[in-house]
Amino acid sequence: MRARLRRFAVALFVLPLYLPGQCRAELRAEGLAPGQAVPFGASITFVLERQWPIGWSAATVDEAAWAPLLGEFVNAGFVQDATQSTEQRRYTVRALGVGTLPVIAVRTRFRGPRGESQELVARSPALPITSQLGEPIGELEWASGMRQVAPSRFWLWALGAGFAALLSLGWWRSRRAPIPVVLPSAPLVGHLPQHAQVLSELSSLQLPADGDLAALAHYYERLADLVRDYAGRHFGVRARVCTSEQLVAAVPVGTAALQQCLQHCDFVKFAARRPDQAAHEAARSVAIVFVLETVPPAARNGEVVA
Repeated sequence: MRARLRRFAVALFVLPLYLPGQCRAELRAEGLAPGQAVPFGASITFVLERQWPIGWSAATVDEAAWAPLLGEFVNAGFVQDATQSTEQRRYTVRALGVGTLPVIAVRTRFRGPRGESQELVARSPALPITSQLGEPIGELEWASGMRQVAPSRFWLWALGAGFAALLSLGWWRSRRAPIPVVLPSAPLVGHLPQHAQVLSELSSLQLPADGDLAALAHYYERLADLVRDYAGRHFGVRARVCTSEQLVAAVPVGTAALQQCLQHCDFVKFAARRPDQAAHEAARSVAIVFVLETVPPAARNGEVVA
């Protein structure tokens, strides 16, 4: 009878170590109630809390899940008691869009002492982001308190009056000054189209050496600037003030290659990823593919397109 009681007591102590239901993963906004509004431009601290029983282990967190929010890792804490282990990881996110903050899903896997596993998904809360400016509401807003607003009629009248004054001044000067004779100039030598110039700069972009973090950051920052500036000039969008998702949505062609290139750059800049040499070349290759997809086939071969 005593032996049975001892086995029963041991089973009660060991059984929680093998229950997959003891694992937990939660993603919450620190200091904010569910559904609480966040002012535009504010910094939000997210806490990813994971718990697992003694004897179990937790896999590393996929930092790429934070790319849609441009989250930055802050710190991590680990606490262990007699029954379970608890880990808390903190990330900061800037609220840079009026509306609702996108919801992300962070997957984490736990493994038990007998080889069993459990996968849990922690989702971020949907937080509304409120504007800090009055009406009229424009399309873009910056953390400095400025937003693109619709032009008023007064400015339209002022612009029209100024244009009329310039036309009058030009007409008056043309009647007083002799008409200059302009000789045809020779064509510019070495002048390249936009796509040829950016392709040349992309090809000459030097790959960073392994372990050189400064060269790594410079390479992907320069790669993103070249692609964004070309897209802005070619399609007439304000690429420098758009997020990666906004720029991909505004470009009519080459969206897949542009999205892949910007994702490579965002992972290095915001998720602290350290890719290898093959990934460096792949990021530059998709940038070149994006430029070529925006150019007609005849212009790729140096022909003049009417």
